[in-house]
Amino acid sequence: MNYIYLTILMPCISFFITFFNNSQKLFIKKLCSYLSVIFIFFAFLNSIYISIKFFYYPSHFFIYNLWNWIGINNSPIQFNFFIDKLSLIMLVMVTGIGFLIQLFSCWYMKKEKFQSRFFSLMSLFIVSMMLLVLADNLILIYLGWELVGLCSYLLISFYYKININCIAAKKAFLMTKIGDIFLFFSIIIIYNVFHTLSIHSLVTILNGSDSFFNSKILEVITLFLLIGSIAKSAQFPFQTWLSDAMVGPTPASALIHAATMVISGVYLISRTNFIFSLTPDILFLISCISCFTILISGLSALVQHDIKKILAYSTISQVGYMFLALGSQSWNAAIFHVVVHAIFKSLLFLSTSAVILKSNLEQNIFKMGGLRKKIPLVYISFIFGISSLLSLPIITAGFYSKESILISVLGNNFTIIFFVFSLLGVFLTSMYTSRLFLFVFYGKNFFKNKNFINYKIEFAYYFPLIILNMLSTFILILIFNKNNVFPINYFYLNHKKIIFELISFLISSSGCLCSYYIWNIDKNNFIKKQYIKNFFYFIVNFLLKGWYFDKLYNLIFIFPHNFILRLINKDPIDKKLNLLKYNFQYLNKFMIEIEFSYLRKYFLIFILSIIIFLSVCIITIII
Repeated sequence: MNYIYLTILMPCISFFITFFNNSQKLFIKKLCSYLSVIFIFFAFLNSIYISIKFFYYPSHFFIYNLWNWIGINNSPIQFNFFIDKLSLIMLVMVTGIGFLIQLFSCWYMKKEKFQSRFFSLMSLFIVSMMLLVLADNLILIYLGWELVGLCSYLLISFYYKININCIAAKKAFLMTKIGDIFLFFSIIIIYNVFHTLSIHSLVTILNGSDSFFNSKILEVITLFLLIGSIAKSAQFPFQTWLSDAMVGPTPASALIHAATMVISGVYLISRTNFIFSLTPDILFLISCISCFTILISGLSALVQHDIKKILAYSTISQVGYMFLALGSQSWNAAIFHVVVHAIFKSLLFLSTSAVILKSNLEQNIFKMGGLRKKIPLVYISFIFGISSLLSLPIITAGFYSKESILISVLGNNFTIIFFVFSLLGVFLTSMYTSRLFLFVFYGKNFFKNKNFINYKIEFAYYFPLIILNMLSTFILILIFNKNNVFPINYFYLNHKKIIFELISFLISSSGCLCSYYIWNIDKNNFIKKQYIKNFFYFIVNFLLKGWYFDKLYNLIFIFPHNFILRLINKDPIDKKLNLLKYNFQYLNKFMIEIEFSYLRKYFLIFILSIIIFLSVCIITIII
């Protein structure tokens, strides 16, 4: 355990090397990018080593002391790492997925002008998430929380010369900042109530047999923690920022969706589950939010044209399933799906990177098609990734993780409602993923006579996709079972479970068949059919615009703000002050012209001054 600091030190070194190379040009770009990958790989190996050692450690947790950080009321807040099963699972996932994405980025970004800046931000992103999952107190968690938000802002606005990218980055930053404020309030309340911010101390206090705390205070704490989590994880009503955040480099989107920003909210609730378990009303609220999020994102994804936005809504939906598991107090199922989702979603995003390059940077799925023969490995990767997303029985990892969530929903007090919503999400997921796959790989080829962007196929392209393909299958489940990572019996079968799996498979299959039928009607774009336009134009536009949540927020928040500003600008006192300001500015300009003007102006001013002086004297004598 003494080498845990190396896990976070390696990406820090990677960040500093790439950061200074961006300004000082110490290394060539290619060498710099591969140095970054090497350091992240060493961090991954070290996290594996620490995890293996932990399983032989007699205790359930380990605290690694570094230094005293700050003090509150003469009580030191220490910069320590809290190592338990949850933090190690997240650590291995973040470093492993981060390494594969960094390696793939060496191929994807090799013609990029600002390559060093990209790799420095990606390394800092990984450092921030590692700090978040290893933190032993809430202040340190909050530090990692804020750094994750900063890195996402910088990566979303990576192409900052395009104005729409900067707007999307500011939108993501400000909407998640609302959650950050509530998280900060919850930390203040926790300290005032429990007089500690240590995770271990809080567990000990709340699990003590003689401890009693006001349930209303606990509900306020968990409500604020929940708001912080759903804002960061793009759940209702904060889901609008994630689809707009797809303007950054696609590997950066893979890291945001798979292993860092979006799943940080799930981690926060899982880490503080000992507080949430005491507030059943908040748990019920979590389940309601997750169901509504699954419905919103699934329907919105059905009509999207942008391939990255479809994957973004898919992420919102899958994170909704994680929150559904949290609301059912199935903590293991939620984290299990976090890991599985990180694998198949990073696989889909990296494959999408190759699709976009092969389509001349086109992201509209209706302008793609016939790519299955041009990029066969990406075609296979999409099959594996979508199969896991669709939870194809037995052979995919996604089947086991989503199955564990849906089974946990069956044990909830509101079984029917939540179970129906979860199955509806399965149907919608199968529809929009099948639609995407058919248009991209089997649709009409719009690029027959155009020159493609040619990227030489190399190890950095093949290796990450092959590894992620393998881990998207039952191989991952075998690894988990062998090491007893999650205490869930995935291969246990009974008649209820078989019936449940059959229903889930039939619903998923029916969604795929519906999508194929609609696609087969018009392989170009069935939405353009006139009779569909007449009946469903408003609905399609409503879903395409994300249920008009942006317009609603503009009406509630932006319009009143602008109206108040206009009222302030019409303030008469403010006008008088502005008039005084303009008079002084005019006088200053006049004096400058006097000082640097011609001799005739000086003479004219002298004559005018004498006339004014004599006039004043004569008026005074007469009076």
